[in-house]
Amino acid sequence: MDFGVQGRATPQSYQRHLPGSARNRPQSGKPQFNPITGEEIVYTPTPRVQTKPAPLSNGDPSLVPSLNLKYLKDDDVKTGAIDIDLNDYSLDTPCSASTISWGTARSGRNFAPVPSTLSTRKVTSRPDGVPELSLGNTKPASARRPIKEPTAWDRDPVPEDVPAPSARQKQMFQQYAEDMKQSYREFAGKPSKVSEAEVTKAVERIRSARQAVQQQEEKLAAGWQENSREMEKQDTFSESWTQQRYTGKQLLKKKDIEDLVEHNKKQKLVETVMVDQLSRAVISNPEQDDRMTQRPTSTRMPRGSNRLLHSSKVSTSLSATENLLSRRVRFGARILTRNGHDAMKELTGFYFGYDRTITVYEFRKFGKSAKAMPFIYRGQYRHSSGPKQGLPYSLSDIYAGANLKINTEGQLALTDSLAEKDFIVLRITDVDDSEREELLASGDDTARPYEPSKIDVENREFLCMMQAQVQDQISKRGIRTVTGLGRFYRKLDSYNTGVLDQYDLEKGLKTFHIDLDPQHLEEVFDILDPDGMKLLDYVDFIRGIVGEMNEYRKALVRKAFLKLDSGKKGVIHISDISKFFNVNAKYKPLPGVSTSVSALQAFLEDVRESSKQEVISYTEFEEYYEGLSICLPSDEDFANVLRNTWSV
Repeated sequence: MDFGVQGRATPQSYQRHLPGSARNRPQSGKPQFNPITGEEIVYTPTPRVQTKPAPLSNGDPSLVPSLNLKYLKDDDVKTGAIDIDLNDYSLDTPCSASTISWGTARSGRNFAPVPSTLSTRKVTSRPDGVPELSLGNTKPASARRPIKEPTAWDRDPVPEDVPAPSARQKQMFQQYAEDMKQSYREFAGKPSKVSEAEVTKAVERIRSARQAVQQQEEKLAAGWQENSREMEKQDTFSESWTQQRYTGKQLLKKKDIEDLVEHNKKQKLVETVMVDQLSRAVISNPEQDDRMTQRPTSTRMPRGSNRLLHSSKVSTSLSATENLLSRRVRFGARILTRNGHDAMKELTGFYFGYDRTITVYEFRKFGKSAKAMPFIYRGQYRHSSGPKQGLPYSLSDIYAGANLKINTEGQLALTDSLAEKDFIVLRITDVDDSEREELLASGDDTARPYEPSKIDVENREFLCMMQAQVQDQISKRGIRTVTGLGRFYRKLDSYNTGVLDQYDLEKGLKTFHIDLDPQHLEEVFDILDPDGMKLLDYVDFIRGIVGEMNEYRKALVRKAFLKLDSGKKGVIHISDISKFFNVNAKYKPLPGVSTSVSALQAFLEDVRESSKQEVISYTEFEEYYEGLSICLPSDEDFANVLRNTWSV
């Protein structure tokens, strides 16, 4: 590669011909030297003859002298400045990519010289005595980049000089192609006859595989037996817990205090609901705007002004009065969910008979003050499934133990965990019987009571029969079975949807030795899954197979958990359990159980999955008492256990 620098070198300051500069004017007193040879330059000026033009006469143009421009021509004599045309020199790279040789004259056959209008002559060769400028060895050998040798990858994969295949090579390729075709025909054709030796080897291989399977089954059977012994162990529960701790007078006094608290709570709720519903009906009724447009022009309010309460219509045709809102039925409710925070909400609902609407409020405590906040807005809600699908809820649907399935669309007071679902299920815990009887007597609710069909009655009786059968099998191990089933299904629910298929649900029953007739089990699935999807919520399945506590016992369990979970987070810590657990309660261990195990240790062993678990959820707490409820048929004994344990 030839690096040629084209153009003219910039002269030094003393070489420039500046007009009026005495420094650069010849014969200025300073000698001039050749910068290459060092010889002194002698300046000989050219004589100039000045002629005075003759004056014009009679305006003849021929008499005008010609313009002599010979003085503008460059002199042949050296003027002291040597003009060097750098186009005559090139930068050559003779041997390597890193070395440069500068100063070799550029040959005219490769590059045409660029003419320079500023130079008086062109120097085509280096003057004598001037050494050649070479920068080839400016870098040490260690700093030079080694020349890269070509590798096999740089060569052509198929050289051009490959000889043609010989006759022998062509014959070998033809033989290989024929062998491949023959092997394909043998593979695709009918199998050849199997010899006796091959049959014997196959039989021995199958026998060895069967023996390995039998050994594996024996190991599994031994594990099942050990597991069954663990499952068959009785719960660490003593009947001494069921003994009454308080006397009759103490219980009455405590009950009176609780009744007074409930009465004040009820009054606060009723007052809040009445004020809220009456104000909503008057102010937010659309008829208020129609009323404003019918006023005279002189009294009409200006555009853009706000309507005040005293300028609103007191009563509209669509608004409810205090007399109409007084015809109601109050009921308590709770949310059916696996989220402990949502399950702990204290809800109170109201059913209004004149228009069959339902509203639900949440009771909250803010320090010493308590308020009722809207939870489900007032409206007419309908059945979303079952034989009454599409019909609005009526008074016959309001009873203890009934479920209200309400659409979450448009409900802005719900938490995120509830709002992400399509429906929310409310379980009615208690109903004000006096208000219900008054509403029935008034005849406001003209809805015809729903009479269940014969099939519904038979299905309910069949489920009760299956629950009695299962409870009889696990009567002595109810706590371990119910808590174990819950943990087993939660592990299978990897996506935390709460839904499992029929195979996984039946697998849990076999794991915890709940023996049911397969035909009866199919009927249970048909009742709980009328759509035939073979998918069920495992909580609903456990309730349908094992049963659940009544609402009286549920209320006691919720009360005990609320005492431990003061922040209503839905979980409690081991320290809270140790703080509120009554260690003074009488505890007599069962025969065969170590006497060193305390009542607190026995409770923690059953309610926790492992000793490393530091937090207990409401679901685990409730499952423990679901299993305990199977062992205690009496509500009074169950209440005594909670009173003796948590002092509720």
